[in-house]
Amino acid sequence: MKPNRPLFLACLLAVFSGGYLLGHRGAPPRAALEAASARPGSLLKPEVAPAGSLAASVPELSIDEIIARLSGECRRGVWRRTAQWDVILARLSPADFGRLLEALREFVLSPLQDELRRTLLARWAEGDPRAAIDFARSLPVSTLRDQLLLSALQGWLHADLAGAVSWIKEFPPGAVRADALRVALPLLAAQNPRAAVHLVPLLPLARRQDAYESVFAAWAEKDPADAALAVAGLDLRPQDRRVALGAVARAWAMKEPRAALAWVDSLPAGLERNEVFGAVVNNWAAVAPRDAAEFVLALPPGPLRGRALVLTASAWPVNDPDRALDFIAKFPPGRDRDEAAGMVLGNLANVDASGAFERASALPAGAARADALKNVILVWGSREPEAALAAASALPAGEARLATLGNALGVIAREDPEVALDYVLSAAPGSERNELLRSVSVELAREDPAMAAVFARALPAGSGLRDAIGAIAYGYTRLDPSAAKEWLLTVPEGELREHALANLGEQRARIDPEGTASWAASLAAPSERRRALQHSLSAWAATDAPAAAAWARRLPNGAARQEAFAAIIEAKSYHDAPGALALATEMSPGETRDLALQSLANSWARDDAPAAFAQVQALPPGDLRTTLANHLVTTLAEHSPGEAAAFASAIPPEQLSPAAVGSLADFWGRADPAAATAWALRLPDPKARATALTLTAESWGRVDPARAGAFLAGLPKGADRDQALGHVISAYSVGHPKKAAEWVGKLDDPAARAAAADAVERSWSRHDPAAAAAWRSALRARG
Repeated sequence: MKPNRPLFLACLLAVFSGGYLLGHRGAPPRAALEAASARPGSLLKPEVAPAGSLAASVPELSIDEIIARLSGECRRGVWRRTAQWDVILARLSPADFGRLLEALREFVLSPLQDELRRTLLARWAEGDPRAAIDFARSLPVSTLRDQLLLSALQGWLHADLAGAVSWIKEFPPGAVRADALRVALPLLAAQNPRAAVHLVPLLPLARRQDAYESVFAAWAEKDPADAALAVAGLDLRPQDRRVALGAVARAWAMKEPRAALAWVDSLPAGLERNEVFGAVVNNWAAVAPRDAAEFVLALPPGPLRGRALVLTASAWPVNDPDRALDFIAKFPPGRDRDEAAGMVLGNLANVDASGAFERASALPAGAARADALKNVILVWGSREPEAALAAASALPAGEARLATLGNALGVIAREDPEVALDYVLSAAPGSERNELLRSVSVELAREDPAMAAVFARALPAGSGLRDAIGAIAYGYTRLDPSAAKEWLLTVPEGELREHALANLGEQRARIDPEGTASWAASLAAPSERRRALQHSLSAWAATDAPAAAAWARRLPNGAARQEAFAAIIEAKSYHDAPGALALATEMSPGETRDLALQSLANSWARDDAPAAFAQVQALPPGDLRTTLANHLVTTLAEHSPGEAAAFASAIPPEQLSPAAVGSLADFWGRADPAAATAWALRLPDPKARATALTLTAESWGRVDPARAGAFLAGLPKGADRDQALGHVISAYSVGHPKKAAEWVGKLDDPAARAAAADAVERSWSRHDPAAAAAWRSALRARG
């Protein structure tokens, strides 16, 4: 039985008598929703005529009548698509949809009318995709415009795949084209995978892995051997090659697992081959577990066999748990067997939670039993919280008990908070009780933030309270925005209030963007103003960046104006990087602008690095150009260090930042240490050269210290060479101290030679202390 809410709130306030008040509003928001759904003509429950008589019962309407009716519904609230509207819209021509969208532009651009714009544009695109696309492109640059472009494009792709793909190729590089390719590639791959593969390089580097996986999965569904040959013939980055091979392996294993294994045997030995082997075994076990198990058990002992055992068990069908557990019993004791048991029982919990719990409880006490119980009861708690709660209560203290109790209590609290509260209050004060309070607060905040706030009131300061406040802020803004400000005043000043402000700003801006931005700019505390502005303006700029920028320009010069521009630039960076750069030129120099430029560089370098550097080079010389260029190099180095180095060469050496040098040396040193070292040697600035050499030498020393040492030892003598070679000697000495010792004498700098000698002696002494001591003595004798 649900409690009387006002009385229950009062009781809760009496129970939690200390601390501060996090919420105290009255009638639950769900009561208003229930009342709305009961009203005649409610949008939540539209009246729909029986299907057989529907078309005949819907009158013919002129375009003007449809516009008037849609306008009226949008003014009353959120427009909803109904069966009657489907009949009305099905009667219209493509040209009619063009008239509708132009006439209803005010509502089409409203953040609230998402269903209206998607419905009208999708219908238009079915009949006249180019016209629908042109309309979407005519809208102000924003995330909303980009979403509409993709909606129209989806209709075009299904109607005319070749024409739509040609249009995508001609579209300017950037986030919109990348999203369009993401939508088009699966459709093209199903018809012409070879053509789809050649489209993938049009994507930014950061998005290519998912694309290659999708395309080769579709290709391998039709012809896995042909797909495998195609992967071998492409010059792919290592990470792209791995996902492509994995996609082929998974599809091939489902069709012909033994043929797939023969293909795996033809691959070069190494990590890549091991990953592909695991993918084949895992998917084979999903369709023929006993055959896969027989094969895996016959493998020679070793790490590869252990991983294959776990993958086979994890993929075993849930309707055959006894055979899966019998298979696991044949494993040697250890981590692999424990991990496999937890996976099998966790999968079984999806169809028989109580049975899985009994099986897990019967395992021998220890880490394996604890992990298996955790896996089972977490699944159970999401479906039958009261049963899971009873089972979890009997568990010993620990992570499994805590996670399960929190999940089950959160579900129960939505229906009967009194039961949840009684359970929490029965727990002894401490970490378990605090975690349960956090879980219940977060779960309740979705539907009843006032009640959630009362539970959160008992939480001590820390991450749990922070989580609860964030969830409550979101709940208030979504369900009762007028109460959000009042609740905010009850949150203590400091980091917690800033966190609440960030959540409130982002959510309220979706309803009243200008009012929310003005409220955020009026906050007196600098840190609170900055957080609120950042989140409210980011949300506003995502739907209407020009309006947000116009508002920011009206602010007086000062911190609030700078922070407003920075927030808008961050939002625009993902879909209109040139526009974001134009806004950056309106900012004053300083830390706020530098952070905004860093945000712009992070997205621009990933989406279209050549265009980014071209526009940066077109800027007038000065701090803005130098700062953004360095940020672009720093970001691009992670994905394409060779390209980043080429761009870095255009920056005057004295203006190349330490962060850019360090990022290039670090990431390039991991991918191609020889090329990175050669680049480092060419740096004209002595300090930058020394830093880069040290970092590349460290990376090379971890990957191939023998080659690294031989290369560095052959360089002209000097402090830079000695410092880099010293790092390699230290790395090499861990496994090969005797060989590393041969290079110590090549170091001229006494300090570098002594440090390297110490490293060699320490490593050598672990295996042969007498030889190490003799070598060090001889080294000292030579001076």
